Amino acid sequence: MPNDVGFHMPFPSRIHPGATGARERNLAWVRRMGLVCGEEAQGRYLRSQVAELAARAFPDADDEGIDLGFALMGWFFLFDDQFDTPAGQFPDAAVSACRSLDDVVHTATDPVDGPPIVRSFADLWARMSLGMSPWWLRRTACEWSACLTATVTEAGNRRTGVRPDVDSYLRLRRDGIGVLPCLALSERVGGYEVPASVWHTSVFQKMRVLVCDHVIYVNDACSLEKDEARDEVNLARLLMDHHGWSRPAALAAMRRRADSCMETFLTTERELTSICTRLGLGTGESHRVAAYTDALRTWLRGAHDWHHSAGRYSPDLTTSMSADEPGYLNVEDLSGDSRHRPHGSGHDALLPPCVRQGRQLGASTGG
Repeated sequence: MPNDVGFHMPFPSRIHPGATGARERNLAWVRRMGLVCGEEAQGRYLRSQVAELAARAFPDADDEGIDLGFALMGWFFLFDDQFDTPAGQFPDAAVSACRSLDDVVHTATDPVDGPPIVRSFADLWARMSLGMSPWWLRRTACEWSACLTATVTEAGNRRTGVRPDVDSYLRLRRDGIGVLPCLALSERVGGYEVPASVWHTSVFQKMRVLVCDHVIYVNDACSLEKDEARDEVNLARLLMDHHGWSRPAALAAMRRRADSCMETFLTTERELTSICTRLGLGTGESHRVAAYTDALRTWLRGAHDWHHSAGRYSPDLTTSMSADEPGYLNVEDLSGDSRHRPHGSGHDALLPPCVRQGRQLGASTGG
C-alpha cells in the first residue's frame, strides 16, 4: 500500500483536543455555505476526513482559529475536486470560478450572487484577514493567486494531454498544492506575523519550499492508487515513466527525496537561528520567527499523519474511483454560475491579474 510508505519524521504527533466539536461546527458551516447539500455529498465529505487536516495543522488554535482551519481545509479539497471531471470533460465552471476567487483576495469583492465555491471563500477570506496587516494581506493574496494559477494550468495540461517532466511538475505543484497560503493561516491563527526582515531572506524561503516539497512527496505517495485509478499525473508515475522504474522503486525514490528534505530542513533551521542573530532581532521578533518555525514543523508532521489516516486515501475509497467518474467530492456543481464568467476570453482571461499583466509586459518588451 502506498500510504504505508514510511517517512523519517523527527517531530512529535499532535492533534487539537477539540477536533470533535470543530468537525460538527464545520459540517454546519459547509452546509450553510451550500458546499455540501445532499446526503451523498455529506456522507462523502465526512468519510474523506479532509477538514480534519486542520486538527493536526493547528493543534494549539483557540475555538475561533480551529473553526477557521477546518473551514479552509474543507473548502480547499471541495474546490480541488471540482477539477476532477470524467475523462473527456473539462472543468470550465471551476476554471472560471478561479477568476472570481482571485478577485476576492485582490479587490475584496463580495460575491453575494456567486457560486458556492466563491461565496464561501469570500467568507473565509474576510475571517482570515481580520486583524492582519496590509503587508500580510498582499503577500497572502499573491500566494492564493499562484495557487489558483497553478490549478488552472494543471487543468489545461490535463485537457491537452501534457505530461510535464519531473522538475516542471514539482515547480507547478509547489504552488498548486496550497501549502503556502495555508501556512499564512498559521500566522493568523497564532496571532503573529513573521518580521519582514526575516521573510525576505533566502534561508527562510528555502525552509518554506522544503516543507512544500516534503508534503508533495507524502501526498503523491499516499494518493498514488487514487491517481492511478483516475489516470492522473503523479510524481511516482512520472518517475516510473522517466526512469523505467518499477512502482516500488519509484516510491522508494520519493521516500529518499522526502527524507533528504527533512534533513535539509533541520540544517536550514539552524542556519535561520544564525540569520536572526545577525539581523539583531528583538525578543518579540524572535518569538514570532520561532512561532512560524514551529508551524512549519507542525505542518510537516501534521500533513504526514493526516495523509496516513484520512479516509480520502483509504483503499475503500480509491478502489471505487475511475477516470470515467468525477472526483470523490465532486458530487455537486459548486462552481457553475453564468453571471460569474472571466473578463475577456481565452486561457489568459482565467489567470490572476498580476500574471496576465506580467505576460503582457513580457510580450511588449520582448522578454
